[in-house]
Amino acid sequence: MIDPLTSQNIKPINATGSGIFSAAELQGREFPPIQWIVPDILPEGLTLLAGKPKLGKSWLALDFAVAVAAGGSVLGRECEPGPVLYLALEDNPRRLQRRLRLVAESEPWPRDLEFQTEWPRLDAGLSKMREWVVTRPGARLLIVDKGRAEGHRRARGNRD
Repeated sequence: MIDPLTSQNIKPINATGSGIFSAAELQGREFPPIQWIVPDILPEGLTLLAGKPKLGKSWLALDFAVAVAAGGSVLGRECEPGPVLYLALEDNPRRLQRRLRLVAESEPWPRDLEFQTEWPRLDAGLSKMREWVVTRPGARLLIVDKGRAEGHRRARGNRD
């Protein structure tokens, strides 16, 4: 199996590579320790931050981004510094600047925090993500802040 972002092989638990494994195989498997982006809160890998609108998910994601890029702390946890890409797909630079003024405590703002407000979809988007990860040694975090979910308006009865 291949990791879609890093293109690295993921070792299957069993020898057949079928994906099916027994309890005995699982018992004998040794796993590396979990690597944390935000200690005890945000592990490496894919994490979905989901909830009702206006709960502060984008603010929390921005807090994570600033803390990781600057090597600062968030929610009382010290973060290992590294490059961060924040895809703010429902924002614009003016709004991002206003939010950063409220969130970022360090001056100057972290150079390792990069933003993009437009991004291709599907395969082209994944390719660009992979390219970003590969070209940023020590990349720590990639956030996709989609804003409102597609189809949200339709779910409320608006058929636009």
